[in-house]
Amino acid sequence: MEQQLARSDYLVGDCYSIADAALYAHTLIADEGGFELARYWAMSRGLARVAGQPNHVKTDAGEP
Repeated sequence: MEQQLARSDYLVGDCYSIADAALYAHTLIADEGGFELARYWAMSRGLARVAGQPNHVKTDAGEP
């Protein structure tokens, strides 16, 4: 994900897709599995981009 999001704003193609939405929730709680997301600047930007989508509903998972 980090490599792809470093090259592109989205995981697949040039626009927001189900791939971005599907991986958002899992990536958002990756710290619970011991992954330090702060190390991954492109994924952090990608999470913020998904959170900024119209009609996004916030969760309790510490969203950006």
